[in-house]
Amino acid sequence: MLDKQNGDDRTEHPQQQQQQQQQQPQQPQQQSQSQQQSQARHSQLQERKAKQPATTNAEQNLINLEKEKLEQEKMQIEQDKLETAKQRLLIEHEKEQLKLILQQRQELEELRLDQKKKKKEGEEKHVFHLNILHSFLYVITVCVCAARKKEQQNLAVERKKLTVERENLQRLSKELTQKQTTSLQEEMKKWEEQKKKEKEEVDREITRITELRNQLANERMEIEKQRKLFQEDIERKKNELQVPEPELEPEPEPEPEQEPEREPEPEQEQAEEENECYLCLNVYTFDSSLFFFFVNNKKKKKKIGGNPNERNSKSNENAEADSKNKKGQGDGDDDHKKRLKALAKAKKRLAEDTKQIELLRVKLKRDRARSMSMAMMMPSRKAGQPNPNINANSAAIDNDESASEKKQEKRFSRTVTFICLYMYMCVCVCFFFSFADNPYSQISWDYFVGWSLQKVPSRPLPTLASVQPLPNKASAIPIATASTTTAATTTATAATTTTATATAAASNKNKIQKCAIHFSCDVLWSEDIDATQIDDDELSGQLAQVLSKGQVRNVKSEALQDENGMRLAFDIYAGMDSDEEAFVQEYLSQFEDMLSDGSLVECVRSGVNANDDVAIKNWKATHSKLA
Repeated sequence: MLDKQNGDDRTEHPQQQQQQQQQQPQQPQQQSQSQQQSQARHSQLQERKAKQPATTNAEQNLINLEKEKLEQEKMQIEQDKLETAKQRLLIEHEKEQLKLILQQRQELEELRLDQKKKKKEGEEKHVFHLNILHSFLYVITVCVCAARKKEQQNLAVERKKLTVERENLQRLSKELTQKQTTSLQEEMKKWEEQKKKEKEEVDREITRITELRNQLANERMEIEKQRKLFQEDIERKKNELQVPEPELEPEPEPEPEQEPEREPEPEQEQAEEENECYLCLNVYTFDSSLFFFFVNNKKKKKKIGGNPNERNSKSNENAEADSKNKKGQGDGDDDHKKRLKALAKAKKRLAEDTKQIELLRVKLKRDRARSMSMAMMMPSRKAGQPNPNINANSAAIDNDESASEKKQEKRFSRTVTFICLYMYMCVCVCFFFSFADNPYSQISWDYFVGWSLQKVPSRPLPTLASVQPLPNKASAIPIATASTTTAATTTATAATTTTATATAAASNKNKIQKCAIHFSCDVLWSEDIDATQIDDDELSGQLAQVLSKGQVRNVKSEALQDENGMRLAFDIYAGMDSDEEAFVQEYLSQFEDMLSDGSLVECVRSGVNANDDVAIKNWKATHSKLA
């Protein structure tokens, strides 16, 4: 019976035969050996079947039921195997995506740092050139006002000095351009070297993955060999243990009153319960693909009627057969327990891996949102030009980037036009006072040059301290102003007045106090956004870029209970002179401009990692002095 069952099991697994056919071209020699062995076993089984007596219909039905159970269990195991393989492929795919995103993030951070450095250098150069232009304008005004009283020789000397200084400026500008070009070439070389190194690392990882796959294939072949050997041992033991029952002569039926019915012995019950066969072919884990089969060949108890002596003899025979089965199947039970433990460990690993996959997906979403926000804030690309470093295919993001870049271009053009108009007005005033005969030429230059400085309190610009994780160490250069007492001053008197104003500015620095301005507001967004927390570091960095003065600290956010949004609060530390109200109003006007332009909304949107519309309401501001 069991031989027939095993023979049928071999024929009713088309999927296993397909796997063996796929592995046949890899090992032709092993295939020929396995075919010879299978033919020999088939011939042996046919001989045994011919010798054994024919089975009854009831036994055949039991065998068919057990076969159906086996097939169902095998199908379930194959489905589990396919699901685990799919999950494994998804994990590998997501790991590769993570690596690509991390590489892109590193490249974006490097580009961002380079742009910040370039921006700082450009700002410092602009400030330097503006200071030089202001100094030249001041010297020109003094020289033009004193042109009537000076001799032509002094005018020639002044002109020579101006030409020399212009030549120096041209030379400096040429040197600066050369330095910039050399630095850019060096940075491009470094970037190319880094790309080459990253490609080499990727190739190494690919080779390592191929080696691991080859090892897995070899392990699978070895495990299949072990499974075949184990199956042969089980069949051999079953054939040895299966003994034909002796035929007993019929005896006369005893009277029911002579002997009472005997209950089955506990040893016999225990033997019948332990008559189970566990076929543990293989266990599936992440390290190697294996199968686990469980076959329960427990037989139902049947009432035995007839002579009690006959029943006792049959029970003794069954007990002996059970003891033989126990002795032969002890090693198999130990292996089965070990493999059950391995299966439990594999299930735990599966659960842990699924949790890690979910966490990785959440991180992927956050990293993608941050990379999108970083790409939006980068001004290196032109409007409408695609970004090769980010795989963003949405047209809405490109439109937002082009709009932000257009705003920056408009601001730059406004500043340039303002500077040009200011210089033009200064030159016109200088020519007016130098060549026109009017009563204003006798008034002191303090009134005409410093009339705007008397209205607004003169104080040096505060420096921007570093803000983590986006450092912003921009130093503000104070503009040196000098005033003369009379219109008939000379270059020597101008030098003395500049030294006096420098000492006055140094004394004013000691009087400046620090002030902390606390801002708070409500940030509201649509219900589609699933944000529950603002990235404080990202928001502080964005605010530090937008603000022209001060240092951003203590960025905090709390979720609102009634509405879909957050309660945002942060502090700004900056220098302050005696006029507190004007100082605070200046910051309030600055933040009102940020609200009207939409720059603050963009900062908050990058902190929330959201591309949807964000509304800001309920502004409040308080200030306090610091010791």
